[in-house]
Amino acid sequence: MQEGQLFQSMMSVNFLTDRPVSPISSASTAEVTAGHDISTINRTLDASFMYDDGALMDFDSKHWIRVTRLDPSTSSKTLRQMFYPYGGDEAFVIWDNAVVGYVGFDNHFMAELAVEKMNTFIPCRQAQALCVRPASMDEVVLARSAVSSGQESIVPLLYSDCPIKCIVQVIEGHRQPSYCAMELVEEVKRAPRSLFARVSETLSQLKANSFLVEEFREALVRNLLLHIFEEDHTDTKANCGVLLGELFCSGFLTGDPFQIASGILQRGVKSIGQIDNVCAVAHACASLPFAMSKASFWALVGQLSLQTEEPLRSALRGHIRRFHQSTEFISPKPTANAPLPTADRAASSFPGLKMRTVYVSHLPASMPQRTFMDLLTSCGGVNKVRVCRGKGYTTLFAFVEMATADGVAAALRLGRANVLGCNIRLQMARNPIQDSQSDDAVINANGTVACECLFGRHGGTLGDVASDKGY
Repeated sequence: MQEGQLFQSMMSVNFLTDRPVSPISSASTAEVTAGHDISTINRTLDASFMYDDGALMDFDSKHWIRVTRLDPSTSSKTLRQMFYPYGGDEAFVIWDNAVVGYVGFDNHFMAELAVEKMNTFIPCRQAQALCVRPASMDEVVLARSAVSSGQESIVPLLYSDCPIKCIVQVIEGHRQPSYCAMELVEEVKRAPRSLFARVSETLSQLKANSFLVEEFREALVRNLLLHIFEEDHTDTKANCGVLLGELFCSGFLTGDPFQIASGILQRGVKSIGQIDNVCAVAHACASLPFAMSKASFWALVGQLSLQTEEPLRSALRGHIRRFHQSTEFISPKPTANAPLPTADRAASSFPGLKMRTVYVSHLPASMPQRTFMDLLTSCGGVNKVRVCRGKGYTTLFAFVEMATADGVAAALRLGRANVLGCNIRLQMARNPIQDSQSDDAVINANGTVACECLFGRHGGTLGDVASDKGY
């Protein structure tokens, strides 16, 4: 397969969907006013409306305030809603060693009122008192240019403490998405694996129906493939292959990754770096449900190991051994209708349930629910899954009730497995799951499974179902 044909087949997946039409927002109030619009009042009160310098700078508002000490999770939409009662018409947040917000008003009296009322006040969903002061138009223009210039590098943001939404904002507003993707791939080549969870979570939050994002997506895949094709590899850790595989696992890319990897192998590999990167794609996607293409890929690797010379032969066989080791320690999934062992049938008591409940930590929020469920069911039957979020932590944890003691033993052997850049950890839970939900498995009185656990059937990520309470 030619390189151009491989790119064309990779890009043939239809990522684009119809662009939604944004609803027309209104700033109406409950009072009976002309037009029912608070801006009508503001412009009537404010004589400086005829001298709207903000309009010359692409702003709808001409009086601004600066808000600091905001919670890291504060978005532009949240900030606007916070100041909406005082006539805030527009708002945006930036990252300047912390989340900093700017809110615009049509009327300077309303801006002064907002400063008076909100300074040193703790609004809902904020952890500390805000610091609010007036902001000059020059200051706002400088802050907005940092967002809308479209030239900001995302590399410093990846290593900073800024929220994911700030990185997403830079990517979605970048004027050169292809350059942004190339910059990301160059950094990924030398980055530690611990950064991958942050990269994956960022990519999972990009708008799927944005043309700029689609350009970024295609450029990202193209650059990853180009680096995998390179014979003289500087990517000694096979990071490009790992990231490409994790993009499939997270749902950022669709299609069969094993077909992509097989196509690269059939094209010919001439260096250990190429082999490591191609096999890294397959290792990262081991939990995806592509049994036939996965088997075909590893059969092709085995065939090539018989046809190549050293040191390529040793590299190929090393990856085959790793593949076998990753499958040998996982117990086969029991038949859904098979009766449970007698010991497990009587394990409805508190101690019995406790012995079958596993605590899983360091889970990335961007991990698809289906991928997590496939990982669990590869160890055995699953009865219940509860995903939780700890305050102040970027990763999640979960409690999983397995159907059998053998399933628990197999699950515990998954400890320290690398999933989306995070080394997940497993141990026995201190307490069992004591509540019931509609997605839980239904067990008959005779111990047979009437309905399997339905966790993950509706799609989404673990972050979508994470609860703030423990179990």
